[in-house]
This record gives sequence, C-alpha cells and structure tokens, in this order.
Amino acid sequence: MSDDVPFFILGCVRSGTTLLRDILRTSARLECPEETQYYRWGQPFGNNGFINHVLKPPLLKRHRKMDKVDETLFEEF
Repeated sequence: MSDDVPFFILGCVRSGTTLLRDILRTSARLECPEETQYYRWGQPFGNNGFINHVLKPPLLKRHRKMDKVDETLFEEF
C-alpha cells in the first residue's frame, strides 16, 4: 500500500478524538486538520440549526481558515 493514501478517523463527541489527533500531529508524515464538527449537533444539513451551529460560529470559521478551507466551498458542500 502506498504511504500517501488518505484516511479519516471519525468518533463521537467526548470520546478522545481530540487527544488522538494531537498525538498524531506529532508525526511529520501526517496532516491532522482541525475537527470539522459536522456531526456534533443532531441537525440535518442545511436547516437553520445546522447553519447556526456549523456555518456561522466565529470559532469554527477560524478553524476553517487555519485549515485553508474556502468558506464558499464549505457552504456549498
């Protein structure tokens, strides 16, 4: 298997995924972006709850900026 195959780790809130990400970040061979928060709230994509909890908060916008995620493309997704 090639060393450049991407993989994703998903987990529940408060299950240790942040600690795991911080540990994996110590490896120079891995990229570990900030958490997406896609599944943190039980809100269907596109409804007002999702928009208010995922698209609008300044903290999550700052995380996307740190990860070089374009806001327009993120909103389209």
